[in-house]
Amino acid sequence: VAIAIATNRATTARWADAAARLGLEITPGGMLSHPRIDGQIDHHIVSVHKYTRGGGNNQQVFTRYQVDYPSIDLGLDLTRQTTVGGFFRRMVGMQDVEIGDSGFDEAFIVKTVDPDGLAAFLTATRRATLGNLLTTYPSLKVTDTFVRVDVRRIVRDPEVLVSTMRRLVGVAKSLGGSAPEIERAADARASGDMSEALRRMREAVENAPEDVERRLQEIDTLAAADQIGDLGLRVDELERLAPADPYVAGWRQSVSRRAAPKKEPVAEAGPTVDAAAATQDLFAGRQLSFTVQDKFAAGYAGERVHWSGAVKSARSYDRDHDFGAGPGVKVVVTVASLEHDLFGSTEVDAIVEFPDSGRVPERGESITFNGTLTAVDPLMRNFTVRGATRV
Repeated sequence: VAIAIATNRATTARWADAAARLGLEITPGGMLSHPRIDGQIDHHIVSVHKYTRGGGNNQQVFTRYQVDYPSIDLGLDLTRQTTVGGFFRRMVGMQDVEIGDSGFDEAFIVKTVDPDGLAAFLTATRRATLGNLLTTYPSLKVTDTFVRVDVRRIVRDPEVLVSTMRRLVGVAKSLGGSAPEIERAADARASGDMSEALRRMREAVENAPEDVERRLQEIDTLAAADQIGDLGLRVDELERLAPADPYVAGWRQSVSRRAAPKKEPVAEAGPTVDAAAATQDLFAGRQLSFTVQDKFAAGYAGERVHWSGAVKSARSYDRDHDFGAGPGVKVVVTVASLEHDLFGSTEVDAIVEFPDSGRVPERGESITFNGTLTAVDPLMRNFTVRGATRV
């Protein structure tokens, strides 16, 4: 009993430290009970508490974090998909709404009373936010009014308590609020305008500098734009807000690896990368953004390609914010598709720089080109190809 009381006092002191750093209130536990943290962060009701399941030798102890937000009125219930559970549900016809994103649909069980409304709500940015969170917290549960995760132990480290709560508050803001600049940044990424995407994300972060999720989205955009210097600086800033977040730690390791000298592309070398194989390797399944970036840096950056596809958009430029001085032509080309037996296919595009002032291809036109791979965007599932020539 004396050991339990001493342990509980130490836990209460650490939780009090975390609560003070978050601006929250702590309710001390009793002689043998654990403390509880409650309060509001940026108008969101938050809580951290311990609970148990089972009894006797089968008792399991959990730490639960929860952040509430205004109702999104979709009748949403979102949890982790399991292989056996997913198969059983499909066999007996139980409800599991498919969004059309194979990676997301494979990862989550999604229930809603408004499938069309949910499809519109779950933008690419929100899907990535939830997918990344699920990787760290498999117990993730999202409803109309809260996001919640359980950790199977009593968390005693104040850094972990602070980091986890700040991460969840950022996710709650993303789900329960509106951020037009973030969606405009996503639109710019999809069209290959990375400079505009970065400008929009910087604006979003400056409007809410303590929002961990916005900072993670900016970091993801910087990595997709291959802005390694700024990427390192933003990771440094984020580590001060969420020093013990596993996903932030993953970005720190990725920055360190990507800071190594890059191999110079060899213009004379023949094409070495197959579009379908690269698509399967980098975009299939549920992969974290920094994992994809690491794989791209190690095996694809600087490699030559000989790809074909249909033009989605094209424009000439005298100067482009991403490609620099012209004249040139910037073309978005569909070069591959990600197939899935259950969820159909997803198009994969290349943002291609043609450094000449030749004819601008028409939408829908089929073109073939050689060029050098320079960047990948896991969120938008596209590649950047520079120094391209038409074949």
